[in-house]
Amino acid sequence: MPSVPRLLVSVRNQAEALIAAESGVDIIDFKEPAHGSLGMVPSEELNRSLQTLGTRDSAETISLACGEVLDSPGSPIPCWTGVRYLKLGLAGLRQVPDWQRHWKLRQEQLLDSFQGSNAPPGWIAVAYVDDRLANAPPIEEVIDAAISEQCAGVLFDTWSKRDGNLFTSLPADRLNTLTARIQNSGLIVAAAGKVTLQDLPQLLETGVDLIGIRSAACRNSVREQAICPNALTRFRNALRDRAVRIN
Repeated sequence: MPSVPRLLVSVRNQAEALIAAESGVDIIDFKEPAHGSLGMVPSEELNRSLQTLGTRDSAETISLACGEVLDSPGSPIPCWTGVRYLKLGLAGLRQVPDWQRHWKLRQEQLLDSFQGSNAPPGWIAVAYVDDRLANAPPIEEVIDAAISEQCAGVLFDTWSKRDGNLFTSLPADRLNTLTARIQNSGLIVAAAGKVTLQDLPQLLETGVDLIGIRSAACRNSVREQAICPNALTRFRNALRDRAVRIN
């Protein structure tokens, strides 16, 4: 039987982070939706949000979206020991033969903030399921790189938020096969990309470890709008209820 996936919710500021924390989500993921699929939250806002979460007696895991490899370097990431995962997109690198080198170089630049940390964050490799649209490396290449570079996991996500969702480009049976391969290599698997309540039956059958949402937790299911506590709670409860029924 598939295990119950953990729930990741992407937030853009302090207020949304507190809503996610109070809703009992497992992973709070900082991302600025106005800046693309993996837009980075401005350093000042990120610092303020992490400080606020650090005052809470809670067990949420923190992840950060760090933009795309080809983005201009932004402000350094605030060094917080509670940051568990970092993500970096690969859009625009499909025709670059040594894209892995560019990926690693940008990772090293971003990890400068964590030098000397006892527990530096792990990397989640991002495989865009609409890889051709994103001009990103093929999914299989990203998985190979994630395994060889000993990443913490792989995230299947959509680059475009206007052209369908996760399953538009990645059928459930293929996601199931890829998930098994990644997990057999000791990495975790996350799935996101305009995931809705209606997608839960298929997602739960694939055995992914994490389900990531933004739009489904927002007012009117629009990712640029604010997180809606009721929508977030509804999704969290539906995930738990359906997982219980399956198991």
